Amino acid sequence: MDKSEQNIINNIAQELDCGNDCYYNPETKLLICIPSADLRMGDEDYFEEVFKDDFEKIKKQKKNLIKIEVLKSFESF
Repeated sequence: MDKSEQNIINNIAQELDCGNDCYYNPETKLLICIPSADLRMGDEDYFEEVFKDDFEKIKKQKKNLIKIEVLKSFESF
């Protein structure tokens, strides 16, 4: 495993630890991270506006992305 792959794995682990879902494109090595649905509860419109560009990237590249979701509390325990 080269240094860039280790950095990507480390970034994904940190984002998951913060409660963000990650979308990774292995071809372009693009990583998109947005708050998980649990963190977005309440004001969906606000999150959609703040992360509008990220949601558009996810929508356009959906077939090429690997989604890595935050573990639920009972799963991580």
